[in-house]
Amino acid sequence: MIDALQGEGIGPACARAALSFIIAWALLKAGKKRFLKQGSPFDALLAIMTGAVLGRGVTEGGAFYPALAAAAVITLSHWGFASLAFHVPGMSRVIEGHPRTLMQNGRPDPVQMRRALVSEDDLREELRLRTGSDDLGWIDAAWQERSGRLSLRLKPGAPP
Repeated sequence: MIDALQGEGIGPACARAALSFIIAWALLKAGKKRFLKQGSPFDALLAIMTGAVLGRGVTEGGAFYPALAAAAVITLSHWGFASLAFHVPGMSRVIEGHPRTLMQNGRPDPVQMRRALVSEDDLREELRLRTGSDDLGWIDAAWQERSGRLSLRLKPGAPP
């Protein structure tokens, strides 16, 4: 099996790709499904780095085993930071960020919107996707969540 993974050509590359897929699946399972956790930047970093490292291992035969080791270290590091964020009060905000209040009592907060790089047009888009209306007057409060997504609380009587 080890010989099948070495060298250039289609055969070894396909063997490395198949093994990388199995290893990536195992790492995903070991990561406690955090790859799929609402797309937070912290979790996206894990997916991007693991994919890049494993991809390089597939295309560069000599780097295959170091790539597998690096992918395992990345996954373990992610797990360690996620565990730290869960168990140590305050670390969650450091590692994963914090929600940002963009509107309160129907009034936009221009300072927070600028810091979040969210415009009124972005809020209108989210409102249209949820209600079909783009009238910001229907929004009671809005937040940019840790994942980067926008959350809206609508005023009573707002369209569904």
